[in-house]
Amino acid sequence: MKLSVIASFYNEKESLNKFYNEIKKVLDEVNQDYEFIFINDGSIDNSKEIVEGLCKKDINVKLINTSRRFGNQECIFAGLKFMSGDAAVIIDTDLQDPPNLIKKMLEKFYEGYEVINMRRLKRRGENAVKLFLTKYAYKIINIFSEIKFPENAGIFKLVSKKVVSIVLNTNDHDPYIRGLFNWVGFKQFTIDYEREPRLQGITKFNIFKTLNPWNEVVRGITSFSMVPLYLPLFIGFLMSFISFILIIYFFLQKLLVDDVTSGWTSLILSILFLGGLILIILGIIGIYIGKMFEILRGRPKYIVESTVNIETKDKIN
Repeated sequence: MKLSVIASFYNEKESLNKFYNEIKKVLDEVNQDYEFIFINDGSIDNSKEIVEGLCKKDINVKLINTSRRFGNQECIFAGLKFMSGDAAVIIDTDLQDPPNLIKKMLEKFYEGYEVINMRRLKRRGENAVKLFLTKYAYKIINIFSEIKFPENAGIFKLVSKKVVSIVLNTNDHDPYIRGLFNWVGFKQFTIDYEREPRLQGITKFNIFKTLNPWNEVVRGITSFSMVPLYLPLFIGFLMSFISFILIIYFFLQKLLVDDVTSGWTSLILSILFLGGLILIILGIIGIYIGKMFEILRGRPKYIVESTVNIETKDKIN
């Protein structure tokens, strides 16, 4: 049995060598055949050169360079396509996810589980605002989604080659990879753990400086649910019902009291409320139309510029 370690990185020069050494130490302890697949997401520091050095030192280390920065999930898809193992561990290179947990994941894999999810009970070293937003992002996704996902289960997981093959064949243009591995079903197991703070470098997923965290929420909802498209219909019926009640109320007020409630404030507030509601509805519909447009346009999820220790002529996928 061969294990593929899939790790995407962007400007992680401080942690790459330590990451490789820590993972390899764990795999050697359990006498596990392995390969590392590093995906360079357009790094602008010398991260690429560091991994190239690892490739020269260890033939089992492989490198995929994308032509520009495409994003973490797209890079993971590239790694999954080029893997040759019987199972894959997807893990970040910042060592916040303890490598030693791979032993437990392998134990569950050998017991027959196809997907082993890792659920973070604590996330040390992360600010309270990010933790709060992340917590409720998972809850929002689960409210709308037809598939229920383990809350706080990140990208760190082990998946079998069978599951990887199915996920790759879904041809999902804008994949929510955390959700896809739950969507496929099969025998799954969840291991709880406490996430460590980042040892070196800074996070590349700043919740206030990048769109990535917000894109993840939109991906999670729109990839597995049509509920947002039905919400405008429900809200429209609700607003029509309220309007009908108000018409009857004002009609009876004029008929019986001869004193119709007046005031520009209520009128302007009603216009602003309905205008905002219409814009929200159009925005929801626009997101789905945008996803349809991207599918019709047919652009690849990522472009491979070059590889090391991988024989392939396929540069685009």
